[in-house]
Amino acid sequence: MKNDPNVAYQNMSSDYIQHNPIAKRIGEVNNVSGRDEFKLLLELKDKGIGGPPPRPPGQPPEDIYHYVMADCDHLFLLKKVYLPDPQHKGEFYEAFNFDFWRIKDGKLVEHWDDVKIPQNVPPVMTMPVSELLNNPPPPPPGPKP
Repeated sequence: MKNDPNVAYQNMSSDYIQHNPIAKRIGEVNNVSGRDEFKLLLELKDKGIGGPPPRPPGQPPEDIYHYVMADCDHLFLLKKVYLPDPQHKGEFYEAFNFDFWRIKDGKLVEHWDDVKIPQNVPPVMTMPVSELLNNPPPPPPGPKP
């Protein structure tokens, strides 16, 4: 199964509610909300702006469908990820992230996750998309070998 964000966008209700703080900040900077926040994230990703930093060498792949649970109008997705171990250089430890959606009439209407605003706030959270597209910031530094 391929993770296709465009499919997610097409399946969002017009009154979609987003609780991801990064998406919400991007929405605030660009005066949009709900699924339009997600659409801006897609636009930036397509242009190679924003998104997660490059993966460190040797980092195992994520298991984005590690555990999926659906109950009536709720969908829970637990993702297994591997993060750099600060105590053992070059090694990774297993951790978990989640996404949780509320569904109504076959459409995604609300989303929560465990994303937090990073200490070093990226330009995508402080500059309007139009400005970022005209003057893209340099890519984030890659991992140190």
